[in-house]
Amino acid sequence: MKALRNGTKCLPYITVVVAVAVSVCAVIAETTTGEMVLSNPGSAINSAGDDFYPTITSDGSTMVFSMRPENDESSDIFISTLADGVWTKARPIREINSKLDEQTPFISSDGKVLLFSSNREGSLRPPHKGGGVYYLTNDIYVSHKTESGWSSPQRLQGDVNTVDNERAPSMSRDGKTLYFSRYSGNDIYSSKIYSAEINGVSTGNVAPLPQPINSEYSEFALMPSSDKPGFYFSSSRPEGLGLWDIYFVSFINNEYGIPVNLGEPVNSEFNDLSITEIGKTIFFCSDRDGGAGKSDIYTIAISRKVFQLPDTGFKLYVVDKKTRNAVSTKLDVSVVRDAGEGGGQEKNYTVESDGNGIGEVKTGHSATSVTVKAAEGRYRQEAVKLIPSPGEMKSVIIELEEAAEKKEISRPVVSGAAPAMDFRIGPIYFDYRSSSLSEKERKHVRKIYNVLKNEPDLCVKIAGHTDPRGSDSYNMKLGYARAVAVKNALVKSGLKNAKYSVVSMGERRPSYLAGKTGRQEFNRRVIVSVVEGAGGKRGR
Repeated sequence: MKALRNGTKCLPYITVVVAVAVSVCAVIAETTTGEMVLSNPGSAINSAGDDFYPTITSDGSTMVFSMRPENDESSDIFISTLADGVWTKARPIREINSKLDEQTPFISSDGKVLLFSSNREGSLRPPHKGGGVYYLTNDIYVSHKTESGWSSPQRLQGDVNTVDNERAPSMSRDGKTLYFSRYSGNDIYSSKIYSAEINGVSTGNVAPLPQPINSEYSEFALMPSSDKPGFYFSSSRPEGLGLWDIYFVSFINNEYGIPVNLGEPVNSEFNDLSITEIGKTIFFCSDRDGGAGKSDIYTIAISRKVFQLPDTGFKLYVVDKKTRNAVSTKLDVSVVRDAGEGGGQEKNYTVESDGNGIGEVKTGHSATSVTVKAAEGRYRQEAVKLIPSPGEMKSVIIELEEAAEKKEISRPVVSGAAPAMDFRIGPIYFDYRSSSLSEKERKHVRKIYNVLKNEPDLCVKIAGHTDPRGSDSYNMKLGYARAVAVKNALVKSGLKNAKYSVVSMGERRPSYLAGKTGRQEFNRRVIVSVVEGAGGKRGR
């Protein structure tokens, strides 16, 4: 990963703040093959200086962004309009700009409200510690579009603005929630994302966003998606391609999903910091090579087939409680979806598990609960209520008893979140570059033991997998070490008479295809499968 740059050198500490907000901006264009290709809108937008942080009205006709001239320390806010498919020459918004710094703007979907960050006179200053100079920190300001232009900017009131730096404002679609980034002094790497209620210039209930948005690393520039339930944001977390990468996180039923790294070509080995989207076009910032200046603005049209929310739902593993064999049968499924104030909407249908006992329930992202029970027939089972998590396919073992032998109601064993992949019992996950089992995964191994302990003449295949980072030889060794760790845990649990086949797949069979970015925790896994069981029957 490369650090923030000034030519070929790292930027001075105090200059880092400016450069981070100054990353290259790009939009995505779709070819006939569905690929994403960066294109530069040219000199009407980009200059020899820094052009960054674009924001667009919902009709796609107006772009507002920041520009810092070459060899200048202060930024101004510029505006351009789309005429006959071409962006007009960008011009400064003189009612907004001052002699000091204006940057990281946000224009509302209707083009009537403009939020931005500035260290102009009137901004708050930190306590003076002596021996230095007074300086003003960046605060968030708002201006409204009028018949004659833009109103005089007003600093937001309440607890949003502090003696720290507040930057990168945005608003929810209904205009009632403000999002912004805050960090202390010149330390952009302490940046976290906050939310607040907003009404005009008044704000309240300021609070940092929870995990998985804020983390132990740095987060900056959150932007609500215009057509998906969730948010884009930038983070310096280590699974990224560069120092800063852009992520998407779903937000459904007041629950955050797992952040997804957007991957290439949006993210790069350089700094990628802000993103906005209009329809199938997205705009984002990166200081990668090849631009007109230190940072440029680019455009890309993106196919929904290229970037879409991960599936939400459950992968069901149906077994006979007594024999532990896979069961091919029908299950009645009821999915309740969120219908806002009108109450839940229920959809009922039947799912059939295949010869390996595997069935799949894809709920969609608006589902609030799922009920599964055995359909009328040979098997019986009490209805089980499951709660989906946005962007996750959870693995669930369903234990059934034959109706004639039923003596007690059994609950399923829920094996934890897992992506949609082909495994018999459910994966065991590992930390980055680790072959040690966490306490949570040791409990998972115990569940696997409980499923398999009554199976005679068992042949168990244990396959270790890694994410794509690291050399092939290293990953093959790591995958084998993970598989051995699971085998040893099963033996210690009491599964001593089984015949084990321990193999390493290294990085060759990823469960989530994302280059070297995004959701790699799903690739760091061990798969336990029953190769041969009672009576010579083969499983998966």
